[in-house]
Amino acid sequence: MRLDRDLAVAAARALPEAVDKDYLTVIRTVPVMLHSSGLAAAAAYLLSRVRPAGDGGPDRYARVAQALLEDAARFVGIPVTGPPLPLLDALCADEAGYRLAERRARGFAVWLARLAAARHHAAGART
Repeated sequence: MRLDRDLAVAAARALPEAVDKDYLTVIRTVPVMLHSSGLAAAAAYLLSRVRPAGDGGPDRYARVAQALLEDAARFVGIPVTGPPLPLLDALCADEAGYRLAERRARGFAVWLARLAAARHHAAGART
């Protein structure tokens, strides 16, 4: 029970207040990617989809990858600073740590998807 609460709190902090349809679509695919391909492959895919920064702020793929990797890194005790690729490298350096981070990422991604859907639907109900 405590683990779920910790995951839910971490996911709520990682999500923006307003979740649009495009962001929700990306987030909903992450739990399946993690289950079928693992953390490294899912993060690499998300990062490969990032578009050059425009005037709209961070790309939705970049935001999801960053949130996923930062939470996993914090969980295994890796200092969280800088861009996502060095975090991914640090997570992959130790097999035992990677397995813990991957397990954490799976739970975190499920909570991200749940809370993103709730925020998206709540915003739709207000308009």
